[in-house]
Amino acid sequence: MATTSNAFNFSSFMQSSVDPRTGLYTLSIALPALNANDLCGPDLPLQLSFNPMSKDNKGFGIGWSLKLSSFKIDPGMLSLHTGESFLVADNGPGNKPVIVEKKIDSFHFSNISTGNKERFRIAHKGGLVEILEPQENDTTVAVPTRVIGPSGHGITLCYDNKTPSKVRLEHITDDTGRILLEIKYPTDFRTELTFNPNTRSSARYTLDLHQEKLQKVTLPTSSEEYWELDYDFYDGFPFLTSVENPDKGVETITYHEGTGGHKYPGIARYLPSVDEHWVKPDIRKESTHILTKYTYSTDNFLGNGTGLTYGNEDGTDQLYRYTGTTFKYSSTAKHYRNKDVYRTVVSTFNRFHLMTSQVTTDNGCIETITTKYHEVDNLEFKYQPEHFQLPDTVTKSWTKADDPMVGDYEQTKTTYDRYGNVLTELKADGTRMVREYYSGADDPEEFERNLKSVVIYPAAPSSPGEPQAQIISSEFF
Repeated sequence: MATTSNAFNFSSFMQSSVDPRTGLYTLSIALPALNANDLCGPDLPLQLSFNPMSKDNKGFGIGWSLKLSSFKIDPGMLSLHTGESFLVADNGPGNKPVIVEKKIDSFHFSNISTGNKERFRIAHKGGLVEILEPQENDTTVAVPTRVIGPSGHGITLCYDNKTPSKVRLEHITDDTGRILLEIKYPTDFRTELTFNPNTRSSARYTLDLHQEKLQKVTLPTSSEEYWELDYDFYDGFPFLTSVENPDKGVETITYHEGTGGHKYPGIARYLPSVDEHWVKPDIRKESTHILTKYTYSTDNFLGNGTGLTYGNEDGTDQLYRYTGTTFKYSSTAKHYRNKDVYRTVVSTFNRFHLMTSQVTTDNGCIETITTKYHEVDNLEFKYQPEHFQLPDTVTKSWTKADDPMVGDYEQTKTTYDRYGNVLTELKADGTRMVREYYSGADDPEEFERNLKSVVIYPAAPSSPGEPQAQIISSEFF
């Protein structure tokens, strides 16, 4: 059974982290920029990402994928290259789809199929437009075949349509005909990604697999420079346990297993969560080793503690069905160096997976960040205002553990329109910024995103008799 939660929507060459919401360890490999059309774009960031909640092997190893948008036509699961996922009720060509869990108007999805040819279009608020089409060897999933930037320049993505039920990207070209990326799958155990092939700036990354697991990533610089990975499997899902870098630095990860993991509400099922995470830059020098131990509240991001029963997966976040306003869950990370705790971070989240509090204790000093959102009490997700996931008031305070009377605080307040655009911002120093936007009716994609004016009002003088700073006003045409 898959696990769906919008907590997953919030995760150098290798970037790794333990998500304080879910307790999952994730890893991504940043790939070179495509630099398409003589640097005219579009700018499509590419990275190989590891998701322990995936059993799929798309040619890069179980759990690994090239982070591109895709649309599973049935049941209508849309995954964006930004990392977000949404269930889409597609009402056919020319009809507006229903995306229940999409609040902010950050993208527009449309079915542009004609006749028997299925095509889908995603217009992003940032200006990128993607055309998705199913391939001959798997008509159940639409993948990007064309990506166009705000300037009109584009790139074309071509796939291997010979391998049954497995759509694999083969190359990306720009409008000049230049091949930006070529991917070859010479065997089931090796994948080669070559950027700018047949040029002096060609760079090849080699991925070696064992039993469908990505175990080795060799860099373009030398066959002696590579990353090595190892895993454990729980319920058929891959969980990384070791990551070794080319300098022989090592990360090791152990998990709370069985009943020690996150409990699914109302059923006898548990999800492993990170217990200990070691970072050893120099395996021989213990003074460089950092250990982080994680503990989690019984209430969790799956909805345990709400009284709900975890049901059949339908592509939506089941915690969003909860209407109470007092539910929260938390995680605690204790960082050790030389066997002593030097920093503790307690992160607390609400029923919508929004971080409401983060308390960091370091060497007797305490920093507390509390965030109030534009959430309306006692309303479930579908009745919340569009901008409710954006911060209303952020308060930062600093105190000392042995003397709570010593300290300071600052506060920032922000308002938004229904499209997620900042309208007003009152900063901690007393300055206030007011923004106005052009109507979406004037935008080719009908986004309300273009600034019309910005006015900055200065803070009041700190003492009587001081001159008032000027008001700065800017207009955009």
